[in-house]
Amino acid sequence: FWAMHDTVFGNPGSHTVDDLAGLARGIGLDPAELRGAIADQRYVAKIRESQAEARAAGLKGTPTLFIEGRNLVLMDYSDDGLEQTLEDEEEWQAHHGWTRD
Repeated sequence: FWAMHDTVFGNPGSHTVDDLAGLARGIGLDPAELRGAIADQRYVAKIRESQAEARAAGLKGTPTLFIEGRNLVLMDYSDDGLEQTLEDEEEWQAHHGWTRD
């Protein structure tokens, strides 16, 4: 899963079945297996279930970040941006709110 995930997200854009099969082949997966899963809609029920679960949780897109049950809307998902967010969260938790810097 993760190898294909990383490959697809490392090659952004719209992908045809042929494109996906080529990406799968490139990382040593069976392109025929991928084509079969798409053709017979093998995972559609699981995808729909996951989509319903996401909607019920209030997710509107990806990435979505929750900390202590709060949905954080971030503008910066870089390592530095996430680290700053976690530092802010630690300060909030330690002081039950914000303190002056």
